[in-house]
Amino acid sequence: MYFLSIYSNRLGEMYLLSTDKGLAGIYFKDQKNLPKYLFDQSLIINKENFYIKEAKKWLDAYFNKEAPEFKIKLDLTNLSKFQKNILDILLTVPYGKVLTYKDIANIYLKKFHQEAISYRAIGRAISHNPIAIYIPCHRIIGQNNKLVGYAGGLIKKEFLLDLES
Repeated sequence: MYFLSIYSNRLGEMYLLSTDKGLAGIYFKDQKNLPKYLFDQSLIINKENFYIKEAKKWLDAYFNKEAPEFKIKLDLTNLSKFQKNILDILLTVPYGKVLTYKDIANIYLKKFHQEAISYRAIGRAISHNPIAIYIPCHRIIGQNNKLVGYAGGLIKKEFLLDLES
């Protein structure tokens, strides 16, 4: 069972989703890759719980140009081990800093003692990040500092990066 609430901000409305175990999603209402279960009323309770309230506090601080220091417990049980590993790397990218997809791949290779990884696999894992902004996939850019790939759209990605600079 999932708890669902709407969060409004300068970028529009977002769905905040959680379980009893932690925050499970922050999605822009108009983004690509919205999970189908988000619209399955048999799985959703339209009500805030502790994790959603914490997420709203975190997002309020973030949109007020603060770098929120407190952590929110996450529930990423529906993700593969590979995707969780990539998202864990994203959680280490500091507020106001950007890395490239190649940087993420190199961190992954070093951390998990591998010799090669597909950049496409990295990009796919990042593009299906279920917790926008909190897991800062917007801080990942393409070669030559190009803004590429963001499920919420490049205008939102640029806004978030400008907010942090």
